[in-house]
Amino acid sequence: MNINITESDIRHVILESAEKQTEKTIENVKKYTKDLYEKVKDHLGLNLKFLLTWGVGIGALISPIESWINENVADITPMEVTLIAISAVMTVFFEKKADIKVLLDRIKEEGLSDTFSTVVKKTKELKKSFKKLLEYLGVGLSGVASMANYAFMLPLIPIMKEVFIRGDFEEVELDKMVTRLIGIGVSAAVAEVIKKLASRISKL
Repeated sequence: MNINITESDIRHVILESAEKQTEKTIENVKKYTKDLYEKVKDHLGLNLKFLLTWGVGIGALISPIESWINENVADITPMEVTLIAISAVMTVFFEKKADIKVLLDRIKEEGLSDTFSTVVKKTKELKKSFKKLLEYLGVGLSGVASMANYAFMLPLIPIMKEVFIRGDFEEVELDKMVTRLIGIGVSAAVAEVIKKLASRISKL
């Protein structure tokens, strides 16, 4: 028996895979952010409620900075990595100085100021690159904090690249993806930006 698999069938399977990977990634970042809050509260004695307020966005920013510190900074404890990563992200991406004063005071107490300065420079590079991506996608930014609303796109970019580089997807197919993203809690505005990113990648 011959089974005919059309190009449309293949694209449908690819989109299904992308949606599942995206949903799993978002859930992982949510868990990472919640665990981060609990870890800082338990081990540093700091109640950083803004981590829960910004949720997935701030977690998606902190995670790559933590990874960079682990790979590039020697003789540093896991909690120091977390402290510096959170502080660097809050310094570069946010303007609420009251929220970060307690972090900066702790960094100074621990003698981590030089390392913190190095990580801030790296975080600024991340911000610059991410800002360029958002501008490329036509996203207007009213302030640095608004960038965090789109930040959870960062861990999705490898998924988008792997999936959508395989072919040119039709508008109706990408609209279905947007509907699915909204269904798992992604805002309509952010889902549309992800759609635009997928469309651009698929045309490369």
